[in-house]
Amino acid sequence: MAEKDKGSAARLRREAAKARLLAHNADERDEAARLLDMAAMLEREAMAIEDALRGRG
Repeated sequence: MAEKDKGSAARLRREAAKARLLAHNADERDEAARLLDMAAMLEREAMAIEDALRGRG
């Protein structure tokens, strides 16, 4: 189960990276801000998964 959770954290980090890239290329500031907020949320979720895994180990 831990390996699946690690994969979930990695997947969330990849999605966060995509959102940051899209924000960098966004034409509108509101869209860029929304994408950066999404990236931050995804990073927090990935960190929470990793923290939970460390707590289990």
